Amino acid sequence: SLQNTALEDPWGAMDICVQKLEQLHQVRHSEATSEAEAGMAADRAKLLLESLLGTMGSGLAPHARSGAAVDVSPRALVEHLLRRTASIRFAGKDKTDKPPAPTFGAPASGEAAVSFVHGVTLDFLLNTPHHRQTLEALLDTKAADMEGFLRSRGASSILASELLWKHYLRNDRPVCASGVLQQLAERPGNDYGVAQRVHYLDLARQAAARALPESKATVERLSAKLDIAVRVQVPLQQELQLLASDERAAQRWRTAADERREELQNLAGLQHLYNVAVDFSLYHVVLVIADLSPSVQEREVAANVWVSLFFPPAVSPYAPSELVGPERPAWQQSLFPLLFVRRAQAFLAREASAPPAWGAPAAPPAPHDLHARVAKLVGELGSALHEASDLWEVRYLTILFEYCNCLWLRAVDSA
Repeated sequence: SLQNTALEDPWGAMDICVQKLEQLHQVRHSEATSEAEAGMAADRAKLLLESLLGTMGSGLAPHARSGAAVDVSPRALVEHLLRRTASIRFAGKDKTDKPPAPTFGAPASGEAAVSFVHGVTLDFLLNTPHHRQTLEALLDTKAADMEGFLRSRGASSILASELLWKHYLRNDRPVCASGVLQQLAERPGNDYGVAQRVHYLDLARQAAARALPESKATVERLSAKLDIAVRVQVPLQQELQLLASDERAAQRWRTAADERREELQNLAGLQHLYNVAVDFSLYHVVLVIADLSPSVQEREVAANVWVSLFFPPAVSPYAPSELVGPERPAWQQSLFPLLFVRRAQAFLAREASAPPAWGAPAAPPAPHDLHARVAKLVGELGSALHEASDLWEVRYLTILFEYCNCLWLRAVDSA
């Protein structure tokens, strides 16, 4: 059989395969009694190719021809196969009997530019995990239109897009690589989460930066998107995850948080993130959004956000009326729920962390507790906001912090 021959003489098996493919491709519409017969010829060719390709990487030893060692690496064998079959066309599968014009260095015209035989061969490598390294090794081959193939498969295959941007970088086309990476970052669906999308976005920015100064506008646009994703979306998603897993929160809040968290696996715009943060009264995240959006930085708006951070609406996830389970101390029922109900968590986490054990008895309040929590909050906001941001308005922050401190000391005395 062809498989047994391939194990003993891979190059000989390649030649036999090509001869059989040439015989099969002689079945044309004009010669076939039906389209079904032409389709059967193409199906047999596909089975033949996959049978041969399936033997690669099966412990082949270097084969000797004329006393010299011959390269039997999968890359060498596939490249030889691609060259030998470049002119083979199948009726009903290829739109022309003539090989398409080379498209190297130019935009690919899509799937029509890739012949049926080349498509079957490269698809096998793409869809077989242990042959993906072989496909990557062929990125620089001139035996096939790799760009056309990868572009035609990019919509259905993440790996094809991954290889395509690497192909563009290897051929000194960083702007094209950046475009593919941005498509990966914004690809709809749940194939990967926001962390991977942020990674793609960062790679897209780095690739575009290789074409400076011509790509300045693209770099600035990608930097802005990356800023929003890292400084807002990732911490917001962590907040929603924290709320969804909090057994003290009402079920409706937990369910809503889990649904929104799933939505945020895809990159979102600043307005959508703002709406989500406000819906869940996560005003520390709203402050970061305001820092990124000049239209939200009016003094009155900024002051209201700071006040809402310490005194959230009565209907909010951590409000006393919305919590379930054992009753909490009076001081914890009404004061600064964002600071003390979720006390054990960072405010702007960018990585998932194990939630604390909920329901543990709250320790009696101490005078320094508020200072410690506010210092933690301001410290994280200091890293997230621009140093010269208008949100750091000392006058009203001093008044707000002093008022909160008075309320806290009063609560400590009462406890």
